[in-house]
Amino acid sequence: MLKKCGLFWILLCLGITLLFTTSAAASPPSQSIPAGFSLILSDTGVSLYEKIYPGGNPDYVQVVRLDQGAGIVFNHGEIINPGTGKGVYGGNSPSFDRQNLQEIWDQAASAGSSVFCVTNGQFFSTDNNPTPLAFPLKKDGVMVSDGYGISEYPDQKLILQLWGSRAEIAPLTWEALHSSTAPDILAGLTEDADKGPANDTGRTFVGIDDSNGDGTAETVLIFNSKTARQTGAAQVLRDFGADRVIMLDGGGSTQLRCRSGSLIESSREIPQSIVVLSQPAPPLSAEVLEQPRLPVLVEGESLEVRVEIRNAGQETWTTGSFRLINLKNAWGAPAELPLTADIPPGEAAVFTWTTEPFTAWGIHSTRWMMSKAGQSFDEAVDFSVVVLPEKMAEQKRELEEKIKEWTDQQMENIEQRVREWMQQQAQNLIQRILQWIQGQLENIFGQICGVSSMALPAAGVFLVFRRRRRQP
Repeated sequence: MLKKCGLFWILLCLGITLLFTTSAAASPPSQSIPAGFSLILSDTGVSLYEKIYPGGNPDYVQVVRLDQGAGIVFNHGEIINPGTGKGVYGGNSPSFDRQNLQEIWDQAASAGSSVFCVTNGQFFSTDNNPTPLAFPLKKDGVMVSDGYGISEYPDQKLILQLWGSRAEIAPLTWEALHSSTAPDILAGLTEDADKGPANDTGRTFVGIDDSNGDGTAETVLIFNSKTARQTGAAQVLRDFGADRVIMLDGGGSTQLRCRSGSLIESSREIPQSIVVLSQPAPPLSAEVLEQPRLPVLVEGESLEVRVEIRNAGQETWTTGSFRLINLKNAWGAPAELPLTADIPPGEAAVFTWTTEPFTAWGIHSTRWMMSKAGQSFDEAVDFSVVVLPEKMAEQKRELEEKIKEWTDQQMENIEQRVREWMQQQAQNLIQRILQWIQGQLENIFGQICGVSSMALPAAGVFLVFRRRRRQP
């Protein structure tokens, strides 16, 4: 009789303990792209997102990763009048020729750079051409202009400072301007400066973000919209992760042209612009166009794999030298998959195979990489498959719908979300087992041990908490 009592208590307490342990292992939610924004253009180190409003004008946000080789150039028109000694911070205040955005794009592209997008930048006097800038501009280590607006918006002026792989936004003062080691500086205003804050008009804002949490802002976020309010523009950048924001010229000056074409048009010519550059393509580079997106299988099933990879480099992939090699878990496929034809730059190769049946449930990952005569590329092809136990086969469709929902929302760490979903199913299973055990044994236990069935849950919880209190 005592053995039966002891076995019941062990099963009950073990189940409750597993519930506490599983709950404690849950991970915090991951950061994601704000709802409604979709990726419409990308290149190495840069991405462009769009949010479409029914009956309204879209919002655009560029995400520029300086730590991934992307760059930002503070461009300006030809200096017509040097304005020597007329700067309000001890330097010059030249007048610049104004240009339309197409001219700026053509000039930047002709320089051989990998231009991603071009947008407007600095405030200026719209009544003049050539025209001076309102606030300071520093380019390639040279203070190009002090600007004329030292008395405008006191205590609401900021400077965007750029180094090679990091950025910073700080208040504009004489000391900050002249002590900064940044080779490139562009000045603007705080988000609450009176530029018609409640008006739905053109807005150009810039934010910075410490994406990897190392204490240095390596990501620059650029917002453009033909109709937005100041608070709305700033909030969009914060939703993307911006820690600080700066307001640049807006209204009719706001305009945006990217590699995909003109997105925000304006007839206004501008004296100063922001040119975003992507990392130039190396000779050997690959871009994954298609791969399995967390397919869901049940134990014993195989997977039909299709991988499409674009030649994003400058060298043709030849059948004799290039192949796709396995670095982790071939799943029954050959260790190397050869090309069936030469692949020129810009075209894609397709690889297909069938995996061996998966006999263990969980998340299984594989890694492949293009290789040239034993020299591997930097870009790997990583994907995973979710395998459910046979007892959870009926929940396969539910998990597939969850994964599609998370993917459509462009959420990060989807695999972690799948693990949390599977943990929740395990919790539910444990709870059902405990309820079944208690329902089957509580009457027997009460008869043998002489304890009321109402005391069982309380006693089990008491033992769990007693155990937890003894832990250091």
